[in-house]
Amino acid sequence: MFRADHLRAESVENIVGDIWKSLHRVGSLKALATIMRMAIKTQDYAYEQILFGRKYASGLGHRSPGLPVGLLYNIAVKLPAQGSNERKAESFWDKAVCLARDFVAMLDIEPYSQFAFLNVDARSLEDVLRWVAHYDHCFSLRQWHLSFTPQFLTGFFSDEFDTNMKHQLGWCVADAVQLADVLKTHAKPGTLVVPIQLLENRLDQGVFKSMLPFFAHREGETNKKYRSPFGAEGPDVIFKPLILLNDNNVVLPAASVLGPALFEAIFAAWAKGKAANEIANLRGLAAERLTKNLFATHGFQPSFENAKYDMGDIGVGECDFVFEDEENIILVECKAKALTRGAMTGIQGEALLDFAGGLFASQAQALRHERILRSSGAIHFLDETTLEFRDRRITRLTVTLVDHGALQDRTMLMNIYNALLLAEVRCDSGYKKKKQIDELNKNLRLFQQETRLLEAAGQHINAHPHNAASASIAQLDILLENVQSLTEVSSGLTPSLTHVTFNVLREHFLYQQMLNHKQPS
Repeated sequence: MFRADHLRAESVENIVGDIWKSLHRVGSLKALATIMRMAIKTQDYAYEQILFGRKYASGLGHRSPGLPVGLLYNIAVKLPAQGSNERKAESFWDKAVCLARDFVAMLDIEPYSQFAFLNVDARSLEDVLRWVAHYDHCFSLRQWHLSFTPQFLTGFFSDEFDTNMKHQLGWCVADAVQLADVLKTHAKPGTLVVPIQLLENRLDQGVFKSMLPFFAHREGETNKKYRSPFGAEGPDVIFKPLILLNDNNVVLPAASVLGPALFEAIFAAWAKGKAANEIANLRGLAAERLTKNLFATHGFQPSFENAKYDMGDIGVGECDFVFEDEENIILVECKAKALTRGAMTGIQGEALLDFAGGLFASQAQALRHERILRSSGAIHFLDETTLEFRDRRITRLTVTLVDHGALQDRTMLMNIYNALLLAEVRCDSGYKKKKQIDELNKNLRLFQQETRLLEAAGQHINAHPHNAASASIAQLDILLENVQSLTEVSSGLTPSLTHVTFNVLREHFLYQQMLNHKQPS
């Protein structure tokens, strides 16, 4: 399954070093431009981003190895802008790609069949989650549509921090939103180099000067510690959107990667010196605020919000949001947990814990809401309001603050559903994240109990995973576009077929293509 354990760290670093040497001849600018051009050529491009996803052999046929875009990108950003042998750049590029493809083939993280994830058992659960998360790191990029960034930043931070940030940093969230608008004007799907004055002239020069250290890596400093795709400290390119070259030009790697990096840069600046509970509180409240605002933008208001219930032996819980009409109930649970670099880079246990604290925790909670509705006919909230079942279609939607890749994909949940029904996780008493393991086991017991009770209430066990849905806030903005009813929302979130790409937006894109093809001209 996941075959990194047989490789020594020194061997991995040597291989990455050889890829770096080949790309060094090419230079960062040509390497990044070629990476993005090939990614756009080999993948679908829609919603202002590259729709990465697994591609499989047809039947038992041949499938060429994919381009490890994420791995090459994380190495290319380390390089000097100009190559040391650009006359032979093409041959050195080909060598780097061959080395990268051979390396990921040794790791065996690229599936050849969409059936690779069927019948996962409890013993393989951690291995599978680590496998798919590391695939995302090596083969894709963290993205969202750049045009959504101002809305995201404003909704996340509001304006309550502007005064303090302006005083302490010389800039505030409003200035960062203005920078996002400037970048939106100039950025392209591929790599672009622009004079720094082009950005500076659109902002107050003093403010821009104070912003630059927070938002731009210096040439040769990006991913300085990235010597292996297994090193959690290595990939820091995701925390700043720009690369400042020694000649005072600025690299915009790709429009789709700028938004997440802008957010990370602002968040890191704001969070410095803050207590952990203050940080967690902001993330949680912001995730709920952004989710509510998105639904409102598309014409939907919740019937219930942060609604608590205590029905004794029947169950205790809280619904973040409930949207309903005569035919549908959509139970929305928001999760603000960040995807850790440990999960991205294949560190044992980290992908399992990120999955546990994101998609799984929220689905376990929503499963209780669904079970009470189906078995008791209604949930009676503490404020004396009531949510009635009335035999309506139920959708359980997890909304994450940022994209967790395959770890938040509903198809992944379907594939490991039976394993979760039997799983219990153990760790050494001294394990530094034992508290998270205990919380995971608590949610596993809840999930297993609610599943048994739903079965007892007459719902077939195979139906449970099919009404689960998941999306990040940026993905949800796209999924809600042009929908007119909650029936359309539910159908779009839980399509009846899957291409097993483990990319919410790629699945949506392919599903829409199929629907458009079926419509008569």
